[in-house]
Amino acid sequence: MTYDRASELLKLWDGHIATEFTEKTADAAVATMVPDATVNHVPVITGGQGTDKLRDFYRDHFISKMPSDVSLVPIERTGGGGGGSSATATRIEQLQYLAHRKYFLAA
Repeated sequence: MTYDRASELLKLWDGHIATEFTEKTADAAVATMVPDATVNHVPVITGGQGTDKLRDFYRDHFISKMPSDVSLVPIERTGGGGGGSSATATRIEQLQYLAHRKYFLAA
């Protein structure tokens, strides 16, 4: 994996995160993904696979349930794993927990 490829992957990731946390639109978020993308929020095993299921997830469970005061604190980012086709981001989400969000706490 070259530096340029990893840098481009992380630039695409930053664009995707902006659709979730700045634009806050499901259609824009899904448009940044390949058609057979899989999203897995590891701590609570929520997400989906494929355009239609991911659009539903982002619209009905993730973006629409995000509190207005959410902010992200980046911890670590890597690009280029999996033969150059994956990115991993570790971050802290800061917010007031005023309503139940299944994507965040599954119970």
